[in-house]
Formats: sequence, structure tokens, C-alpha cells
Amino acid sequence: MADTDTLDRFERLRGVQVARTILKDAFGLELLLVTESGPLAHARGGVMVGSSEVCRSALFSRDGFERCDAHYRALGSGDGEQVSTCHLGLGCLSVPARTTDGVLHLVASGFSATSLEGAPPVDPRALAHALAALDPSLRDAMEPVRRLPILKGDRVATVRTILRVAAQEIANEAEDELRRL
Repeated sequence: MADTDTLDRFERLRGVQVARTILKDAFGLELLLVTESGPLAHARGGVMVGSSEVCRSALFSRDGFERCDAHYRALGSGDGEQVSTCHLGLGCLSVPARTTDGVLHLVASGFSATSLEGAPPVDPRALAHALAALDPSLRDAMEPVRRLPILKGDRVATVRTILRVAAQEIANEAEDELRRL
């Protein structure tokens, strides 16, 4: 798989930046670049930005971080589009960008979905209970759950299209680089 410098370059592509902005501003989601080694942020020695307060709270605990990292490593080892749920039951959409070095996944995650195949609706009470177990400092675990982004209807298709466009931008850049060499 590509080294961190190459992944950093892919992350800075204009199409990827535009996709990230749209996902964040219109849907409250983060765009993650993921390989079989996990999220790019983890490869850099950091922690990825959780797309929701639920995700951010879970990432602050060691157990939550390890479960999250394991989920993204599993996503990054796949080779096609994937719909999954994380350890908290939140939805994840993953779209591959095929490069000469392998497959890099672009992932939008950390949402509740009402019409996403493979991702049942989140049970708010169960999620709040799981979140409180990971972050006992939360005074009201239901508060972040109430603010969780919800994708339904055409919004799911729109998020998938945004991810596909960004993945194509990465694939095109990898092909252009190969031609230049």
C-alpha cells in the first residue's frame, strides 16, 4: 500500500477536499482515508477526528479507540464498496479508490441510517448505554445521541456519490503519476 506521503498527497487533492467539506457541512460527516493499516490519521501517529460527538467521546477511551481502529482496519482490507456498522452500531459507507499500490478506501461514518442496507437503525438507549460505558465522564449520554447525524432516503445515495467522486479523483491522480513515471 502507498506510503503516508502518498496518502497525504491524495488527501490534499481538490476533489477530496471538496468532498470532505460537503460531507461535513451538509451532512455532519467526516471523510476518512483508510487502508488495511487503519485510518490515515492513525498511520500518522494521531487520532482521527470523529464525525459526531458520539464518535469523539468513544475515541477518548482506550477501548473505544481500539474497537474503532479494528473496525476501520477491517474496512480497509476489503476491495469493494461496503456498508457496515461500527462497534457502536453507527453506519459506515466505504468506497474504494483503486491505485497502483492497492486499494484506498474513502469512508463516511458515524451516523444513524434509516434506509441503508446492512445498517439497522441505531437504538438510541443502547447507544447511550454503550457510550456511557466508554466515557463515564459524560453527564448525559443521550445528548450526543440526540445530535447524531441521520441519513435517510436520497441523502444516502448522495453521500455514496460524493465518496465515489472523491475515489475517482484519487484513482485519476494515481494513474497520472504512473504515466509521468
